Amino acid sequence: MNHFAGFYAGSGDWKASLQMRLNALEIAESTEGIQDLIVILCNNIAILYLGIKENTFARTYIEKGIASLQSCGLPPHKRAIFLANYSNILSNDGETELAFEVINKAEELTSNNTYAIVSLLQIKAEMFRRIGDHESSLRSEQKRLKCLLADPIGPNDLAIARLMLGKDLRTLGKADKALLQLDTIIDEFSGQQVEDILSDVYFEKGMCNLQISKPDKAIDFLQQSLILNSYQNNSVKTLNRYARGFNCFFYLAEAYRQKEAPLLAFDAYNKADSCLIEQRKQILVQSSKEKLGPDALALAERLLSLKGMPHTIEYTEACFRVIEHSKSLILYESFLSSKATQIAELSAELRNHEQEVLRAINSAQIDLSNAVEKGVPRTSAKYQRLRARLNDAYLDFRRLTAEYKRNHPNYFRLKYDFSPVSDSYVQKKLINDNQALLEYLVGDSSIFIFLIPKEGAPILKEVKKDFPLEDWVAKFREGVSNTNKVETYLKYAQLLYDNLIQPVAEQLPERVIIVPDGVLGYLPFSALLSGQPVSLGNLSTYPFLLKEHQFSYSYSATLLKEMQDKEHRHEAEGQLLAFAPFFEEETTTVNEQRSDVWKGLPASGPEVQQAASSFPDNHLILLGKEATKAAFLKSAAKYRFLHIATHGQADGRVGDYSFLVFASPTDTSTAARLFVRELYNLELNADMVVLSACQVGAGQLQRGEGIISLARAFAYAGAKSLVFPIWSVNDGKTAELMGYFYEYLAEGAPKDEALRSAQLKYLDQQPSNFAKHPAFWAAFSAVGDMAPIK
Repeated sequence: MNHFAGFYAGSGDWKASLQMRLNALEIAESTEGIQDLIVILCNNIAILYLGIKENTFARTYIEKGIASLQSCGLPPHKRAIFLANYSNILSNDGETELAFEVINKAEELTSNNTYAIVSLLQIKAEMFRRIGDHESSLRSEQKRLKCLLADPIGPNDLAIARLMLGKDLRTLGKADKALLQLDTIIDEFSGQQVEDILSDVYFEKGMCNLQISKPDKAIDFLQQSLILNSYQNNSVKTLNRYARGFNCFFYLAEAYRQKEAPLLAFDAYNKADSCLIEQRKQILVQSSKEKLGPDALALAERLLSLKGMPHTIEYTEACFRVIEHSKSLILYESFLSSKATQIAELSAELRNHEQEVLRAINSAQIDLSNAVEKGVPRTSAKYQRLRARLNDAYLDFRRLTAEYKRNHPNYFRLKYDFSPVSDSYVQKKLINDNQALLEYLVGDSSIFIFLIPKEGAPILKEVKKDFPLEDWVAKFREGVSNTNKVETYLKYAQLLYDNLIQPVAEQLPERVIIVPDGVLGYLPFSALLSGQPVSLGNLSTYPFLLKEHQFSYSYSATLLKEMQDKEHRHEAEGQLLAFAPFFEEETTTVNEQRSDVWKGLPASGPEVQQAASSFPDNHLILLGKEATKAAFLKSAAKYRFLHIATHGQADGRVGDYSFLVFASPTDTSTAARLFVRELYNLELNADMVVLSACQVGAGQLQRGEGIISLARAFAYAGAKSLVFPIWSVNDGKTAELMGYFYEYLAEGAPKDEALRSAQLKYLDQQPSNFAKHPAFWAAFSAVGDMAPIK
């Protein structure tokens, strides 16, 4: 079976090869005395997973093999190859230092075996490419080619060496020299059926010709690469490798751009988009899917910047579709999964098993992250035990998804049915009268603004990114959240307005749904300034956009539909569940920031009591020591509305490890942390979650997914709407603002209207100019379904 799998891999059918090797491993593990075969199968499976960009499973299987490596009978040079493959996977996971340590150990085991030596040189070259060191990569490939010419192993190895050498030469701007290597491969393989290798060779020849501005030749070679990758009948679903298909179509489009053939480029970009969607269906693990985000954004930027296209309905819809495909697809999957579970009617036992598996993965990831934070060496026995525990959980997850695919195909299909809403659907169904959807895409060289009004044609604007957007947003946030930096705020609030709102200001109605992108997710648009204030010292004269527009937000238009349409699986038992773990009645000072590490928050108690007054019949308030993490986990799914007034901590490096702070059952100074990853496992029945805590809207910025924050995690868990701050807020002023917010909600106002009215009332009620600074009122945003509470 393993030999047949090798045949499928050689012919380019990686999916068939992978499935055959997984089947072979299952048989081998139930047979005694073939430990060597198990290690080899784990190695081959890992390589195949890496090839289809399922990086998590690649690491899971290679480490499964590592665990058996010492007890098997493989000779040293084969162990060297195995360790080298492990180093390659570590490098792909971003663990560069450890990867080079592992491959250096592997070099000690080669025993002058030519196959082992050239394999290690190949992998070392790939590791150098990953860190952008193409000169070192080139040297490794040159050494590899020299070894193979002196001591030939087989034509495939020689061809791959020339192929990768050509790739490095092309990357270094030496396309002519690269073509010499690539042409040699074609001469050597004349008459042989090695589609997989030749597909890559023709792709590289296409890239070389694109580099030297020969688009006709580039198109010819890229099309040949697609044919050798089994592209048939104008359907990307026939492709053996979607990753190669994406690259071929993307650069075909670039070649057509060189020829000034926009319609052909448009068609190629659309096919590249289809390849990305098929890739996402193929990849099961979230962390692996995240790595597709940059490709989706690059594709969207290039399509939207295509010149010479007639602005037809088809073009507009395609532009909107690729923007939507580049936004928060992992979050979208969580809604699809919930919907699929309801439609497919999975048994309670199977659903519970899935939750147990996901909890095991998340628990292992948190423990592993904590160990790294505490300085546990990655080579230590403790770290390896934690990795093994995580790998076991991932193997359970793979087996579960295989069962879904085999026994519950309808559920599996629905779970990965990526169908973004169209711009026409947005107009007809998502937005109301006097409302528009304003969606952004932040590319490397341009910002695209897509405005969909209730009536009339959508508007697409391109703003050249010839200014430091990330720096401007950082300076704006510094000024807007700090009462001592008014001049900084004034400068950047106007600059950002001029570039983000002014291009469509005349077409913008009063009510606006913002779909931000990238760093724009850190912006409260209501605090931007449409001009200079009449009096710099009088905040009442500042032209806040709050005075002109009512803003709400969404992670994407498609997710807005899902949040509006979501039907909870279970009927909630109660109305409001409120937490204030840092409220102590004897504390009277009310000017603390909710960023001050775990200090008392005296205004949080009155705040949640004010919220509860809107739900007099059925609410539960937990204060101080009663407001524990355990109480939240036990009761959160039973209520329609959640209000949490506490401390939070964002993690800008790994957003999944941001956390909310609850009380310990014994001592409120000992924080009980609820991590983002733990929220992923919850199944909330909440129509609205209010997070009145610091940093809950901040977190790690992932290209294509947005800000991995605590607020986003509550959406993942099933909340239909969210209200939360995007910077640290003042305890007393927040309580005042939230009081007004609930007053307007109780009167029947939609959530975005209630928040805006609360902010305007707050400004009107302040006796001092100082308290009108946006640091006190502008941090809060409303996301998702804005329907009034019932």
